[in-house]
Amino acid sequence: MIKLLKQLAELIADEADQNPSFAGKLNAILDPLPKKPAGKGKVKDTAVPDVFTEYQAKGADEFSFWLRTLDLVTLKAVVRISAFDPTKKPLGGRTPINSSRLSLSKFRRI
Repeated sequence: MIKLLKQLAELIADEADQNPSFAGKLNAILDPLPKKPAGKGKVKDTAVPDVFTEYQAKGADEFSFWLRTLDLVTLKAVVRISAFDPTKKPLGGRTPINSSRLSLSKFRRI
C-alpha cells in the first residue's frame, strides 16, 4: 500500500512539473493543509558533551550542577549516547533537573 501511494505521489509530482495549470490547481488544494510540524529538536551526536571527561574534570558536586545547566534534549542525548539507559525507556515528561539527577545517579554506578 505504501509503495502504491509513493508511486501515485511521484506521478502527481511529475504531472505538476510538466503542467503549470495542474500545478496551480494542486497548490490551491494543498495550501489549506497544515504544514509539517517542526520537530522537537534533536541534538546531533557530535554536539553531545563527553560526560566522562566532564565528570573527571569537575568532580561529583560541580558535575551535578553542570548537568542542571543542560537542556532536556541534550540530557536525553547524553543518556542515549552514553548507554545509561540500556532498556531504552523514554524519559517522558521529566524536568531537566530530574533528568540530570537520573543521569548522575546512573553515572555514579559506573
